[in-house]
Amino acid sequence: MIGREQTAGAAGQFGDKAGSLILKMIGVNSLSEDETRTVLAIIHAAFEIRDRIPQEASYPSETLFLLQKLSDSTGQDSLKRQIAETIAYVQAQ
Repeated sequence: MIGREQTAGAAGQFGDKAGSLILKMIGVNSLSEDETRTVLAIIHAAFEIRDRIPQEASYPSETLFLLQKLSDSTGQDSLKRQIAETIAYVQAQ
């Protein structure tokens, strides 16, 4: 599993490509709570430095789809809130 400290530098310029790659990797599989939180950290890092994101990856369509899928797959309110915060962060960038 990827640690949060490893995500910031690696994902800082991927934007929507990060969400797309994660969707391809997990497919129809469910993620654990910890795995979901790691995905949220990766997504946050992927959109952190907007001026480094290529134009074709700046609109978060795949990422928003992934985040909605994660939200739909959990029943935990705290995790749903964290996903909603990530959605708002990605949309605000």
